[in-house]
Amino acid sequence: MNGDPSEFDAQRLYGVMTALVCCNDGDLIDDPACFPCPDDSRAFWMDARDMIAELRRGFDYLACPRFANSIAGKSDQYVATATRMAAQKSAEYKSDFDAAIQDALNSDRIFDLIPASAHAGLRQILAEVNA
Repeated sequence: MNGDPSEFDAQRLYGVMTALVCCNDGDLIDDPACFPCPDDSRAFWMDARDMIAELRRGFDYLACPRFANSIAGKSDQYVATATRMAAQKSAEYKSDFDAAIQDALNSDRIFDLIPASAHAGLRQILAEVNA
């Protein structure tokens, strides 16, 4: 991507950044030719990339709030079956995570997929992007 950084608003940069992270190319954010943000905001984008990349690396559907809510109060047999099925669909759930993080400016569904301990940090990034 080449271009004048003024062509890219924060929402568009967020989309590019999350797409790069989801394609395992987040290191391209370090390169001004690939990620055309203003120089004074590069540190923010690198920090945001690092946080989102870490959430993505550590993503475990079986540990996310959505799964916990789906099995709450269910029988041991149901929990065992749901756990087995979820483990078999891990690639599908990783795709769900990628779509949710890319859509986080428009939807809160990512918060059902990440640990509560990460909510404040991600909300801070999203608020900065929307500011």
